[in-house]
Amino acid sequence: MPHKFLSLACLSVCAVFGAIAWAPLAAENTPATKPPAGDPNATYKLVYKFQKGDVVRYETTQNVKFVSQFQGNEEVATNKTETQKVYRILGVNEDGSADIELVIEWVRMKADFGAGGVPVQFDSKAPGANTQAKFADVYKNVGKPQAQLQCAPSGKVLKVKELSLVTPAAAGSQSIKLKDVAGRDDFNFLTVFPEEPIKVGKTWIEKSEIKVTVEDKLKETIQLQRKYTLDSVQGNIATVSFKTSVLTPVKNPTIAIQLIQRETSGKLQFDMARGAMITRNVDSNKSVINPAGNNTAMHSTSYLLEQMVTSTAAISDLPTERAKK
Repeated sequence: MPHKFLSLACLSVCAVFGAIAWAPLAAENTPATKPPAGDPNATYKLVYKFQKGDVVRYETTQNVKFVSQFQGNEEVATNKTETQKVYRILGVNEDGSADIELVIEWVRMKADFGAGGVPVQFDSKAPGANTQAKFADVYKNVGKPQAQLQCAPSGKVLKVKELSLVTPAAAGSQSIKLKDVAGRDDFNFLTVFPEEPIKVGKTWIEKSEIKVTVEDKLKETIQLQRKYTLDSVQGNIATVSFKTSVLTPVKNPTIAIQLIQRETSGKLQFDMARGAMITRNVDSNKSVINPAGNNTAMHSTSYLLEQMVTSTAAISDLPTERAKK
């Protein structure tokens, strides 16, 4: 598989979860109003309950694997990214919306592009991390506010202060300028819930678009759709499943490679009493046939797990591995 295709696929990893990787924030622990158990007409209001001063941490682990076949040869590339992130509620407005600050406290990445090459590694806490040129953008943003947003109780981004959000990637970093992204579904950092109460089994749709490279600097717009379903409610915990589909017909293999991890599925658990997500997992499993001519192929799998934590320990310090290897 030509390295052009492998590079396009690997560099798309950070974009796959970029818009959805920021988890909801914890809030005051107040009882949720729940309809009687077993009531088929029961409805549930999924809403974030922001409280000024809230500071909460999430741990995220993402594992990605690419297997490419070209001229009878097979190459395997893998990468693993671990982050610890902090969310701060700077203030709460009369309408229930909140001013939110996002900070990455720590990040570690390891990428192995196969073919006998030396794996690329980065740990923002390690000595000499500030000397790794490929990760300079990531390092200089660790521990510093990356973005300040105003989010509605539904999770929708209402306003954005222009800051540079750096999304870690195995081969470096991708900077996203946040100017003029308010109201765009692909830049909602929280899962956006319906404004009205919903029943178990109810679905809702979130549409977005992305730009992909056709050749050189020529770009093409691709339409995406994410479908959510309220699967169940047990006590205060609502379980929501979701699936992302590419709506735009794609025949160009260069574009297909860039979208190889865009079709995802997963589940999240939302604590209605706290008004916060407590865990989320996202899977992707996709193949592209003949991306570089006959008898070529690429297969990609990925798994992301995000969990709210109370400990300040780094992921590597925890006693158990929480994500698939």
